[in-house]
Order: sequence, then C-alpha cells, then structure tokens
Amino acid sequence: MIAGLNLAMDPYGTWGTPVMPVVSSTFFTAPRDRQLAWLRNRLKASPEPTWLLGSSRVLAGFDTCAVPEVQRVGLLSLNLSELQVVLGDVLPHATSPKRVLMEWALGTSEPLPPERQSLHRELLTLDTTRVSVAKFAFLAASRLGYGPSRTCEAHTSAAEFALAGLEALISTQYSVAAEIGPNVRVAWARTFQRLCATHQHEFVFFIGPMYASVETAREVRDLVERHAELGRSLVSELSVGAPRCQFAFIDLATPYIDTYAGRGQEPPAEDWQDVRHFRGPVGHQALRELLE
Repeated sequence: MIAGLNLAMDPYGTWGTPVMPVVSSTFFTAPRDRQLAWLRNRLKASPEPTWLLGSSRVLAGFDTCAVPEVQRVGLLSLNLSELQVVLGDVLPHATSPKRVLMEWALGTSEPLPPERQSLHRELLTLDTTRVSVAKFAFLAASRLGYGPSRTCEAHTSAAEFALAGLEALISTQYSVAAEIGPNVRVAWARTFQRLCATHQHEFVFFIGPMYASVETAREVRDLVERHAELGRSLVSELSVGAPRCQFAFIDLATPYIDTYAGRGQEPPAEDWQDVRHFRGPVGHQALRELLE
C-alpha cells in the first residue's frame, strides 16, 4: 500500500510522473539530495523559454502567474553551488530555456550531499511517504476548492512583519561573501564552458531587493556592493571563457535601498514578509526589471 502510494504520487518525479511545484512545507524536510533530484526533474520537464531560479526569496517574492513563459522554481536556501551542479546535469539535455535568471545566493562551501537512489528509498521510506501524502492532500484540496489552484503564486505568509533577525542576516551574508574563493569561480567557469560549447543561452545573475533599516542602510548597501562585485567579476570571466552564451548581472537591491535611505525612511512593512523575504509590489517591479 505504501509503495503504491509513493509510486502513484511520485513526489520527486523519479518515475516520470509530471513533476509539480513544491506545494507543502513537508517537502522541505526531505533529504537535500531528494530535493535536488526533484529540482532536476522539474527543470527537465519545463518547456518555458525563461527559468527563474533561486531560494525561498524567489518563491515568496515573485508571482509569475501573469507571465506563463516564465518557469519559477526554488528551494529553501538554494545557492549557486547547488545550481551550478543541477544546471550542468540538466541543460545539456534540455530543449529550453533560452534565458536563465538566477538569484545570486551564495551558500556555504560545504560539499553537496551525494544522491543516493534505490528502489527501497523511493518507495518505502518515511521521508518519501510523508511528501507523497502532502502532495495527495494538496491535489485533493485544490480539486475540492479548498486550496490554492495556481502554484505560480507567491508563497506569502499572513504574519505581521517583524524586524527580528536583521543583524544576524547581515552578519551571515558578510561571512558568506568572504568565503567565496577562486575554486568556486573555476567550477562555474568549467560548467559554463561545457554548456556553452554546444548550446546558446542567456544567463542572468541577480540580487533581489534587500531590506535595510535607517540604522543599517549604509552597512547593507556595502554588503550588497561586495556581493555585486563578486557577481560582476564572475560574469566578466564567463563572458570571455564561454563566448557563445550571454551573461549579465543585475543589482535590484541598491536602488531599493537608496529609495528609502535617501529620505531617511524605513521601507514599508507591506513590502516585506520578514527581513529576508520581499513580497507584493516590490516583487512585481523586480520581475518586470528582470524580464526587460
């Protein structure tokens, strides 16, 4: 019975069932290698000409229902090291996309978990069963009209905005920026040289809007500049090493910070789910700028 449920639901797309977007927080408790397997299978099945990839900020901030040509896919804490490996596996066998928009999300230097696939693990484990049950519940609720019918909508929360965690976020991002070394850039260069040898794509790295209070505006702006400098440097190297593809870097954070810091104002709370995740009109404007 358990094996039949997991085979029918196929939560990670292992057996060729159409791979649904993430629809439950249960999915994010699954082992990381299974989440990344889901991401690979999701992208392989995506015919859209534009992919929008990133972390929970992409899921919470961008509503893509009005732009069906865009496939938005994200995972919690998805970073560029993971994306580099996934795209290296997927793009050589994909007929789409023409354009890949990637959040400039720098993760830790920890190695990716090896993918462990077995019949027992795919059909009989508790992790897989929990995700299958969550997928079944989502499908049932949607069909009965009790749940969301469009998974392209932004994954927002009704919770009231709170400023907690801003200092920790700033500290973490400074540490992450300091860890990015030549080995990361070499890995990216090799991946794109291989991809662009036979395919032509446009790759756009972007920093999304960032929250900065009046007190932290200068510090956050400096942090964004450090990240943007790393991004632009990588884009320059890739443009030389993989000339068949196009590369660009877009900083959406600095203009947003300057809009309010220049007036000595706090960013509107309605623009933010929390200090990490933008939402609403901010996301709509950011998406327009990315698609221009």
